[in-house]
Parts: sequence; C-alpha cells; structure tokens
Amino acid sequence: MTREEMFARCDAAGTELAGPMFEALADASVTANAVMESRRAPGWKNAWLFSGLMRTDVRRYFRERGLPDGWELGGNPERSGQLKFVRPSERLEIRVLKESRVTKNGVPAAGASRARKDSWGRELDLFDAAGVDRGSGVGVVHHNELLLLWNYDEEAGFSARLVHPIEPGKYRGVVRYDYSRELVLGSTLQEMRRYEPDASEEYQIMEVDIEADEDFSEGAAGA
Repeated sequence: MTREEMFARCDAAGTELAGPMFEALADASVTANAVMESRRAPGWKNAWLFSGLMRTDVRRYFRERGLPDGWELGGNPERSGQLKFVRPSERLEIRVLKESRVTKNGVPAAGASRARKDSWGRELDLFDAAGVDRGSGVGVVHHNELLLLWNYDEEAGFSARLVHPIEPGKYRGVVRYDYSRELVLGSTLQEMRRYEPDASEEYQIMEVDIEADEDFSEGAAGA
C-alpha cells in the first residue's frame, strides 16, 4: 500500500464519521454547557474541563446510537473521558481531542505521556488489509492513529479535522504533521446547542481527575 492509498483510507474514514460526529458534538454541548453553567465556569475559560465533558458525552451519544458499521468505541473513559474511534479491519484508531489554543497550529502536543509521545511520533504503517507491511512482509501489531480535532466558533459553529502528527511537539510550539483533512457538513447541526434550564431536571456533575486528564499535559487550555 502506498502513502497515497493510506491517506485515501483516512479520507474515507473522515467522510464516514463527519455527519455522526457533528451531530454528536451538537448533542454533547447541551449537557457540557449545563454542567459548566451550574459551576459558574464559562466553558471557554476552562477548556480542559469543558473538553473532558464533551468527550464524555460524545461517548454517551455513540454508545446509545452506535457508530457507522465497522467502527467501535475505544479509549479509557476513566481518563477524563478519553475517546477513540477504532476500525479493527483497517487497524485504524482516531483519538478525539479539542484543537489546542496554545500550540501555533492548533495540533495538541503529546505532553509528558510516553504512550502519547510514541503515538504522535509514529509514521503511518503502509500495511495491507491483512495487517502485513507490504514492504517488509512483517505483521503490524499496532494501529495507525489519527487525531480528530474539534473546535467551536460563535459565528462559524463547530469545525473538525483529521490530523496525523509526525512528532510529539512542544508546548506553545508547532506540532508537525503529514496529513490534515477538514471534516465538512453543510448543516445547522454544526451550531452549538445551549442548555435551557428546567427546574425538574438534575445533572450529575463530573469530577475531573486533573492528574489523569487527557488534555492536562497541554496546559489548562489544552486540546
């Protein structure tokens, strides 16, 4: 498999996930905003907490409604809602994070985690459908991992892109990558949904373990 063929697979994954992902983001923003407002903590000034809440509720959305055929939920939700979309048949993992506000190109740095550093710095394996590298003939034991980075703008609504970083990067630096694709959906689903209070409703407040937070290595405004 050539690099162009591998990138075409990544493009296909982005096309397949775009619609469900924008719907999930809009849906998750209702609960995330409700929790932030209940704590009198505006979401965009507490991005590390807000992004964790968003991942937690995006996972809930897909657990209830399901992912497109061939995709599974992955990641450890105990780590502040760590979320991945996994396609076992193509050995592909997509980690969901928020765009960074501290790196210069919006791609989160890997931070101090050894596993994240290894993942961020790993080149794409050009394996075939059976998981065998066609160049060396050696079986591949890990997945290719991309980042699905989402963001929100008051005027433009939600945006998201797939990125494949090729280095761990540094805090407030630039994280280099060899692949980036915008996810596009011409729909009002890209608008954030604000919570409308109802006295009969109660929301459970998520306690965030800062030391284990997926974004905390990027600083409070992380990913």
